[in-house]
Amino acid sequence: MLFSHTSVAAALFFMALATITYRQNRPELLEFVKRYGLFFPVFSNILGSITGPGIWYLTSVASPRGISARIHSFVWEWATEWVFFMIELVGVYAPVYRVGKMDQRTHLKLTIILGIASNTTMLIILGILSLMMWPSKTEWFN
Repeated sequence: MLFSHTSVAAALFFMALATITYRQNRPELLEFVKRYGLFFPVFSNILGSITGPGIWYLTSVASPRGISARIHSFVWEWATEWVFFMIELVGVYAPVYRVGKMDQRTHLKLTIILGIASNTTMLIILGILSLMMWPSKTEWFN
């Protein structure tokens, strides 16, 4: 969870920095994105890619039928999340590596797409996890 939440926060932070940079003409903020932005894809993609399959492996070992039922119950939600996740994975590189190499309007659009896709990914996963953790029987509330 640490990697995914940090990734979403960084995407929204870079989106805010790009917006402030271009609206207030403050190019020093883009220097910050260049300097510290290299950490963002490494942290979120590499460490997230290592821990993500580990979580799936552990849950499938602990309860194979349970995780299979959850995947089948939320197949379209997972598919939707996967689309936004792919946008996020591809989009994470453009705002960082292409700073100063593309026009401001295009850079801002890509950064906003990254921020929205990252936030949408988190919201979809949060919704799925919330429904998965909701008890199915009203007697459990008493």
